[in-house]
Amino acid sequence: QIDKILVQKGDSVKVGQQLFTYKTEDLSLQIEQGKLELSASNDSVTDLQNQINSLNDEKAKATDDASKLQYASQIQDITTQLKQAELNVKTKQAEIDSLSKEVSSSIVTSPIDGIITNINASNNSTDNSAFMTILSSNAYRVKGTVDELNISMLAAGTPVTFRARVNDKTWTGKITKVDTESTVQNNNQNMGSSDTSNTQ
Repeated sequence: QIDKILVQKGDSVKVGQQLFTYKTEDLSLQIEQGKLELSASNDSVTDLQNQINSLNDEKAKATDDASKLQYASQIQDITTQLKQAELNVKTKQAEIDSLSKEVSSSIVTSPIDGIITNINASNNSTDNSAFMTILSSNAYRVKGTVDELNISMLAAGTPVTFRARVNDKTWTGKITKVDTESTVQNNNQNMGSSDTSNTQ
């Protein structure tokens, strides 16, 4: 769930700038509960280790084989409990680390320099659309179609000039890819698009 939105539509943002945060109250409570359980498991490990040490001392002092055998059996039982307690410690620590990682990633930052073009405030778990869209301010991509008679004149790396349809503004660039395999519908209209980053 979204907690705070730190930018507005139309804002300019830089790489690494905080955009929004997720709610982490439940995760924080789980971490605190996990730390309590981890502490109890560590105490259990220490107690079992002390018991084993004490039984080893008693076993060393025993003079008859029956007593030594009894101590050995007790030590074996407690060693099994110790291994289980140590496993519990590792498991609980892994859970805490995983939850802590989720909390640390609860702040979403911008991956690019750009402008916030859309914030989908109604975004929910069943909606596949991006929560926030950023228009890159660094570079643009233009995708278009060309007929088979002119395709041979185009190649990756060829310099090109783009002209606006509504005014005299121009942009320079270069061809990065010529796709001769994909099938496109010929509607006699070139399509222009710009780099965007969708953040969820």
